[in-house]
Amino acid sequence: MPEYRLGYPNREVRRGLNRSLLDALAPKWRSGGNGAALRRVLAAADWDGLEALFRRLLAGIPHDRHRRNDIARYEGYWSSVFYAFFQASMDGVAVEDATSRGRLDMAVVLGGNAYLFEFKVTERVPGNLRPGSTGGDPAPPERAALAQLKARRYADEYRAPDRAVHLIGVEVSGETRDITAFDVEPA
Repeated sequence: MPEYRLGYPNREVRRGLNRSLLDALAPKWRSGGNGAALRRVLAAADWDGLEALFRRLLAGIPHDRHRRNDIARYEGYWSSVFYAFFQASMDGVAVEDATSRGRLDMAVVLGGNAYLFEFKVTERVPGNLRPGSTGGDPAPPERAALAQLKARRYADEYRAPDRAVHLIGVEVSGETRDITAFDVEPA
């Protein structure tokens, strides 16, 4: 069987396609200059700003996209949303980067920095409370996304004398469609 690998002929087509996909997934993503904001918060290592930007992106996904289907429970869906956002906003993005220890969800190289992302779907609700909890019994945070980045040593491939490497674990609830954990550590 012949195999084909499709690519983008140029940057404009790649960005245009990803902007169109993101318009369908999260129609409000363009409001507030989110693409430029993404580059700014990464360059400034503004992790609170990055988390807030991700929360705005997810809040702009209409509820109708998840009604009567389970797509929000799949990691691939959320990875695709973030990937389209990054590809529509900047260059230097690699997705499903295969290493000797597994596949890194997404890597972004910007200037003298590499940002390594792992996305996980959890059933925890925002604030790290157990599902069904009344709020008085917070569950200890389980940081599966960040733990995977470390355990599989994804940063090894990106280390260089003139480059800082940042590990970013993002966990999204398949039920509430909100970020349940956002962790950043230097590699």
